[in-house]
Amino acid sequence: MGDEISADERAEIGASLVLLAPPRQTNEVVKDVKVLAGQNSLIEGKILRSLLQYAMEQTIQVTLPGSSVNTLVTEHGHLGDGKFLCPRSHKSFRLDLFTHSVADVSSLRPDDCGGGSIKLEPWRAAIEGALTGYMSQNFPNGAVSVFAPADSKNPSIVIYVESSFQQSFRSGRWRSQWTLTIPDEIEGAVCQGSGEIRIQTHIFEEGNVQLLSSKSFKFEVVAKSPEILGREVCKKITECDSDYQQAIGSNLTEMSSKCPRLTGIKLPPIRWAMNWRIPPPSSHPLLPLEVLLVTHSSLLPPLVLLFLLFSRTHSSRST
Repeated sequence: MGDEISADERAEIGASLVLLAPPRQTNEVVKDVKVLAGQNSLIEGKILRSLLQYAMEQTIQVTLPGSSVNTLVTEHGHLGDGKFLCPRSHKSFRLDLFTHSVADVSSLRPDDCGGGSIKLEPWRAAIEGALTGYMSQNFPNGAVSVFAPADSKNPSIVIYVESSFQQSFRSGRWRSQWTLTIPDEIEGAVCQGSGEIRIQTHIFEEGNVQLLSSKSFKFEVVAKSPEILGREVCKKITECDSDYQQAIGSNLTEMSSKCPRLTGIKLPPIRWAMNWRIPPPSSHPLLPLEVLLVTHSSLLPPLVLLFLLFSRTHSSRST
C-alpha cells in the first residue's frame, strides 16, 4: 500500500479543486470536495485557504451595510487576518469565506497605510466615480473598486471590475484589472496604463464545458485634473472592452463557419438574445449577435456557444 496518498495530500488535492470552481458555484464544489476527501480533519483549513485565494483572484462582490453599491474582494484590498478594505466607503470589513457576508465593519480613512494613499485619494475617487457611471449602464450586475495603495516608491492606482451571473445550467464571469502607474508629480503628467480582461463561462446541461479567455491592453492618459483623469481612464477602458467584444465577435463568426459540431455534446435550445450595450469605436461596428444567435445556433459548437451564453448585461430575454 506504499502508493496510497496520505490524508494531508488528499486534503491538499481536494482544496486545490476549489480554485477551479466555475463562477458562482463554489458552494457546490466545496460540498463535492468534502465528499471526495472523506473523513479528513485537515480539509477544512485547506479549503478556507483556497476560498480566500479564490475570492481575491475572482474579485467576488460583497455588500456592506447601508451601501447601494457593491465592493470587490481583491488582493490590493486585503488587510490580513480575514479583513478587507472598501476604498469607496473608506471602511474595513471581515469576510465570511463560505457565505460572502461581511461583519466587523469599521472606518478606515486614507492614512498612507492600510487605508491607502492620502495624496492619490482625489484621483482615485474621481476614477472610481467615472467608472461607476459606466458600470451602471453596461454592467448592471457588476461592481468596480479602485485602490490607491500606500506605496511611496511605486505609486499606482489599481482598478478592478467584476460582473457575473448564474442561470439554469450556465454561468459566467467578466472581470478585469487595470494598473495606472503614477509619476512622483501627477498633475499634468502622462500616466501609463495596462490591464487585462478575463472571461470565464460554464455550461453544464447534458455535458460540462468551460471556456477561459483573456486579452491584455496598454494605454496612456494625461492627468490634467482628477475629474479629467477619471473621464479619460473610463474612456480608455471602454475602448478596450469594445475591442475585446469585437475580437470575440470575429472569433464567433469564424468558428461558426469553420468548426461546426466541434464536440458531440447535445446543445440546449437557444431562446434568448444577448444584449451587449457597450458602444464600440466607430470603425468597429457591433456585430449583430442576435442575428448570429438565431441563424447559427443549430451549428455552433459548445465552445462558441459559451461566448453567446455570457451577457455583459446579463439581461437575457425570452424570444
